[in-house]
Amino acid sequence: DSYVTVTTNMADLKISLKDFMALKEGDELEIGDPTVVYVCMNDLKVYRALAGQSNSKLVVKIVGQV
Repeated sequence: DSYVTVTTNMADLKISLKDFMALKEGDELEIGDPTVVYVCMNDLKVYRALAGQSNSKLVVKIVGQV
């Protein structure tokens, strides 16, 4: 048996420095799909997956190989 890591990276956002510096508590930034995750072995991305729920369990569904 081996341990595998499931990670997600938040999307890079394109925002001007002026708008960035004007951010305040409560402001919202639009991001891409937060359910896209990677299943990794020894810090190497192996599979792309979608995070979700099946019955009462939190799961990831493999959608492709990296």
